[in-house]
Amino acid sequence: MTAREQLQQEEVKLRNAPEDDWMPANVFETSVGRFWGLLGTRDFMRAKLKHIKTLITLATGTALTKALDESLDCLRLCRVDNMGVRDYISAPYIRLHRFQECYDFIKWWATCDPHGTYDWADFSLPYMSIKNADLTEPVSYMSDAYSLSHIAALAFIKFAVAKGLADVISAQAANAKLPDGLETAVTTFLPSGDLAASVSNPKALQKKMAAQAFEAFKMTHDHNKHFGKAVIDPSDLMSQPFPQDKSEATSQRRDSPLSTSSPRGTRHQAASSSSVKTSSEPRWLHRILRDPYLPNMATYTAYLCKFTFFDVGFWKIVYNPQIELQSVFCCVPCCQFCIPAWTAKSSLTKTTTMVTHVSPKCNICEETEGVSACSRCHVVFYCGRDHQKEDFADHKVLCKHGKQAMAKMTTEEIKLRVTPGDELTPDNVFEEGVGIFWSIQSTRDYMRAKLDYLETMMALGTPTSLTEALKEGLDCLRLCRGDNMGVRNHVAAIYVRLNRFQEGYDFIKWWSTCDPDGTYEWGDTDLPYLDIKDADISEPVEIFARNSMLAHLGALTFIKCYITMALTNVINAQEKGEPIDSLPFHEMVTASSDPKALQKKFAEQSIATFVMTHTRNQYYWKAMIDPVSFMALDLPPYYSPGDKSEARYYFRSIFPAWLENPECMIFLQMQLPKIEELTQEQDE
Repeated sequence: MTAREQLQQEEVKLRNAPEDDWMPANVFETSVGRFWGLLGTRDFMRAKLKHIKTLITLATGTALTKALDESLDCLRLCRVDNMGVRDYISAPYIRLHRFQECYDFIKWWATCDPHGTYDWADFSLPYMSIKNADLTEPVSYMSDAYSLSHIAALAFIKFAVAKGLADVISAQAANAKLPDGLETAVTTFLPSGDLAASVSNPKALQKKMAAQAFEAFKMTHDHNKHFGKAVIDPSDLMSQPFPQDKSEATSQRRDSPLSTSSPRGTRHQAASSSSVKTSSEPRWLHRILRDPYLPNMATYTAYLCKFTFFDVGFWKIVYNPQIELQSVFCCVPCCQFCIPAWTAKSSLTKTTTMVTHVSPKCNICEETEGVSACSRCHVVFYCGRDHQKEDFADHKVLCKHGKQAMAKMTTEEIKLRVTPGDELTPDNVFEEGVGIFWSIQSTRDYMRAKLDYLETMMALGTPTSLTEALKEGLDCLRLCRGDNMGVRNHVAAIYVRLNRFQEGYDFIKWWSTCDPDGTYEWGDTDLPYLDIKDADISEPVEIFARNSMLAHLGALTFIKCYITMALTNVINAQEKGEPIDSLPFHEMVTASSDPKALQKKFAEQSIATFVMTHTRNQYYWKAMIDPVSFMALDLPPYYSPGDKSEARYYFRSIFPAWLENPECMIFLQMQLPKIEELTQEQDE
């Protein structure tokens, strides 16, 4: 039964429940505001919370809006909020970019009951009545707040406003440099444009908001010293037993069916409970990070900082090493539910099905109907002008570079096609030079332009752009079999990021087995090339131990790990009697006589390829787990096998795939300490 069906069932039961001493008639009309005080309503309220979590997990604009509506309805039905639904509300507000409403909501809960005298049973009192509060006011009123999620959301909002003001100021400065008579409406595309226009000194306001942002950030850390550490490295926290859910603990503590004590009191009662720790304890935080409504727990490194403010996502920065990182930090404040808001535009959505075709979707709301492509890059889509405006600040840098890279590639191709042949270059180089392009000196500018375009498409990160990158990568290999530029390392990562695992495995296997004794003639275009198809993806991994490249071993590890997790999910669903047809690799389970043995086999292979990769380069997995440190290193012009520069160069291509799959990221976090400890013991 789905969460929605369960909610509907509980609502029908509640509406049809007979009246008695504990349950009034027409409970949805007569008991609004005190629902939890009626024991008969609690199954309905718990089902409602479960439905909210499911909607937040879906992460679409429609689902988040519905989750927000359901959450606010919970508070309407139960003012005192015994289940802690208010902790879920700030995230949908932020992820829907409804910052003002979120700020009003947070402020009301922080200021509604400063002395603990608010009578939650008096429904004539104002309730969530703050509207259009001043977003620029000091944050000192939050110093005594008890909700970690609200403090974190406040920090996010302040950062967002500060960053928006910085963008507006930059746009105004650029506009001032235009010749007289030229005007641009770029500021209308930017967040905080109206706010900047309403003050005489936007720079002073921006500085003020920056200070408030960091003050709120510090409040988050002071409120829970484990919060930031867990966001940066969740491995220790995730190894602890899963704590009791807040709503369950609350319901067990409250014996009186008419209890209407303060939500602030809920926190203090929790402190004395053996099953739930206070907000200063890491087990409280464990629930926050582990809950299923967090699509990308591993996105703790998703945003880096440029000039004190987050600018573009981590996955974009790794492809733009020229960006000056004057200040680097992990955006801890958005951890609880807001992490997806920081990564919403990065197309890092959770994987549920195999992607074998490109289905364009809006880069903001993921709508697939009636979308149209950006007129410059043609690989990022929007459902309408409003969402294109909303995404403008984040998209413009890569979009511009993509257009320039395409123009450069086209120009170089035209030059090659129209330039007459000579002793070193054939007349029809695109026909006569296939397979040996790099050996023809005049083709190299074209090949470099092609690689630049490929990497930009990877940076944009949409299914369409990744498919375009794959097309260019395979064409590079068709033109130059020997692959002097190392394009094959990108191609393996693209296959993985598109979830085209079988093709990726075939590709990796061919490169690992094509030339075992170094006698393959790369200039002989009659020899088989990339001809492995539908290889046994479950076969032993020893064939990859000798000749595989670092990037290919990393991609192979992901494939094995992903399949292990997928098989586990299918087997669990099968045992529960749930449908499995929509789950990745369900065919592998149904075709196997012993699915659990197959899953164990893939798990062992995952560890084996992990060890192979670590043996090849001890820094590679460290870069995957701690990308912030490695991004501080300059992108090297060259590298030596096994050094940090090699890890820095290659981890960037496939990192988004690990980032999208928290279970796989946790696998890395668990395995790396083990292999390092073993290596240390062997050295001793």
